[in-house]
Amino acid sequence: MDTTEKLTVTSEDASMPAADPADESPPRRVGRGEVLVAVVAFAALCVAVLVRSAQLLEPDDYAYRASIVALTQGHFLSLTNVEYQALLKQLSGGGGMGISQWVHTAGGSWISEKNPGYPFLAAPFQALGILRVAPLFYAEVTGGLRADCRVDLRFCLVGA
Repeated sequence: MDTTEKLTVTSEDASMPAADPADESPPRRVGRGEVLVAVVAFAALCVAVLVRSAQLLEPDDYAYRASIVALTQGHFLSLTNVEYQALLKQLSGGGGMGISQWVHTAGGSWISEKNPGYPFLAAPFQALGILRVAPLFYAEVTGGLRADCRVDLRFCLVGA
């Protein structure tokens, strides 16, 4: 059968109404009330997170903090012995561990064991002095881009 030929209509086909594009309703848009609820809920969650003081509990926390501070000081991925010692002194000034999970390479430089992706994303926030906002910002950006959020705003709010 040629693709340009039309199929003949049978009695079964004739009994079914043809789909009229005008009958289809447009996709439902998110209303202002839903957007307002989402913004207020996100703001409340941000306040709940930011009110609590930051705590470095795991060695990973110290490793990432050292990477982020090193990046904002212009040191990409590795540090010399002098840079490492200066960073260690700076970060351990208030007590605490200072730097953790960094490796002294055969070439004499120091490098973090952790993936450098997150420090590159967080460094601009550190430079602005608002490092704790970085995870909240990226959570909102990635949550807003999820297809699930376009379908059901309540799904996006609970982050399921």
